[in-house]
Amino acid sequence: MIFTEILIKIVSYLANSAVNGIFAGLFLLLLQTISKQGIAYQFTKKSQKLKYEYDQKLKNFNHKYDEKLKDLNYEYDKKLVYFNEQIAIQADYRKLDFDRRIHDFSIYSSKRYEAYSEFFKQLYKLQSDFWVIRIFNGVLSNFYSLEEIEKFLRKNTLAFPEQLVDEARELFERYERANENVNVSEKDCDELRKSILSLIGHKAELLFIEDLRPKIIDTLDYFGGNFLYFSDELGEKARDLLKFMIEFADAEIEFDEKAEMFFRESFNEVKDMLKKELSRGDYPSN
Repeated sequence: MIFTEILIKIVSYLANSAVNGIFAGLFLLLLQTISKQGIAYQFTKKSQKLKYEYDQKLKNFNHKYDEKLKDLNYEYDKKLVYFNEQIAIQADYRKLDFDRRIHDFSIYSSKRYEAYSEFFKQLYKLQSDFWVIRIFNGVLSNFYSLEEIEKFLRKNTLAFPEQLVDEARELFERYERANENVNVSEKDCDELRKSILSLIGHKAELLFIEDLRPKIIDTLDYFGGNFLYFSDELGEKARDLLKFMIEFADAEIEFDEKAEMFFRESFNEVKDMLKKELSRGDYPSN
């Protein structure tokens, strides 16, 4: 640049003379052209240098970025592997826990079905015997022979007490003889029959209840041994029904219409609850 300025000054000096004016002008034009080309060259060179430096910095930046990205990918992959391993462990644990719960539930379900079925089987026979025994004296007035009484009991799955068979047969034979005796009035025969039935009925009821009470206790024991399988509501209803049966399994306690209605309603309620819970699988949740 300095050299160019010196040449321009020299040419300017020469241009002052008339002889060299034209030559100096042409020479000055040439120098200006060379100067411009030199400036353009310097600019191009400077631009190339800047571009090279920029490319180097960009290359270095990209290299560092790639390294950083590689490190990040490595850390991510490592954490992803660990995460997948933990998921697999948790999945195995959950599966084992689920399988265990299904297994436990299956056992519980089977035991519960077994407990409900056996309890109802015992309760159904128990309530049938209980009801027949407690109304036994009330229906005896309709019978005229031991055979009729035995037929009624067999129909209701009960048997006439063996201890009373001979005595009852002898009493009814006495009634038949009195009924055949023309000297005995119909009223007296009927009074004799009622007395016989009252005596037989009272003794039979005592024997029936004596045999029934241990069965109620056995059913209550079975219920207590399987209480955990019963829902709270069903357990309470079943317990109240069994307590009622124990209380009224006593010939000295009157089994009146109110007691009979409560007994029937309680039994039907327990029966319906058993059927409903078994049909819908009413199992406790966790």
